[in-house]
Amino acid sequence: MSNATGPRKLRSDAPGDPKARAAVERALAELRRGAGVVLVDDEDGRGAVVVAAAECARSAAGMMAAAGSVPACVIPATRAAALSLASGAEGNVVLAC
Repeated sequence: MSNATGPRKLRSDAPGDPKARAAVERALAELRRGAGVVLVDDEDGRGAVVVAAAECARSAAGMMAAAGSVPACVIPATRAAALSLASGAEGNVVLAC
């Protein structure tokens, strides 16, 4: 990842709250500049490191795999169909490495 300090943890408690919107905006800004973002499910505590595919260097994907997670790319079904990766799918398509 291009962020030398690693992923930042952003927290938000209420989805309709201005703080939640600000947290999402900060996360998007981090992704746009090439940094990773940690998303944590409040219910079960599980998390995921998210990195924009355009910014994910081979070393970052290798680091995620070494940490025990399977790198995956999520793209819209229409894009997957255009690339002949998935036909007839709806919504988003997950491409695991």
